[in-house]
Amino acid sequence: MTENLHIPLSYYFASLFLVSLNLIVVILLASSLVSLVVLSLYTSVFSSNLTYGHMSVVYSIKYNLPTSPHLFIQHFRMMSYSDHPDRFTVYYQVLSRESLTGRCYWEVEWRGGGVGVAVAYKNISRAGGGDECVFGFNNKSWALYWYTDNNKFRHNNVQTHLSGPRSSRVGVYLDHRAGILSFYSVSETMTLLHRVQTTFTQPLYAGLGLWKNGATAELIKVKQRRQVHVDP
Repeated sequence: MTENLHIPLSYYFASLFLVSLNLIVVILLASSLVSLVVLSLYTSVFSSNLTYGHMSVVYSIKYNLPTSPHLFIQHFRMMSYSDHPDRFTVYYQVLSRESLTGRCYWEVEWRGGGVGVAVAYKNISRAGGGDECVFGFNNKSWALYWYTDNNKFRHNNVQTHLSGPRSSRVGVYLDHRAGILSFYSVSETMTLLHRVQTTFTQPLYAGLGLWKNGATAELIKVKQRRQVHVDP
């Protein structure tokens, strides 16, 4: 004679819990694979901190590691600063505090592409998102734009495509009195990328701009003497 088996109700709840838990694990594993593919297209850690005079640009993207070794959570954080009349209100651009006079040379190391290396007059417009505020898009600034696949020079919104060897470092030579501005690709040697011969009517200020997530730019202390040829 067969006895009727009475299965406790708690058993059903426990079974349902285990099934739900397994389903969650499967979903997490699938999500982790998708996240890994998507995040492989981006830099895992991006941090940019530029401080020239009164202006600072700080923004970062960080990926924190939770339970799965392949599952990431993306965070975007922009640090706020008090208002200042010398700050660019829309674009990620900064200018040096001190003006550049006489003969000057400096180097910028970049990563990620989408970096602008510039000089500008102090009275360049800074409020708003018009061309009058962008390095190289007006008659108050000159800029070399360095991307991962090409580089360009801009002044007064006139663009010049540049050729030459690519490196992670750009050298800038300025002779303010002579009206000479030169950009170099710097590695073991220096290769001239572009030279401007003009008349500067005001003191100039060094500028940097970031135009792509993952881009970084940093002024580098020149450890060895560079020989710059200024003859046309």
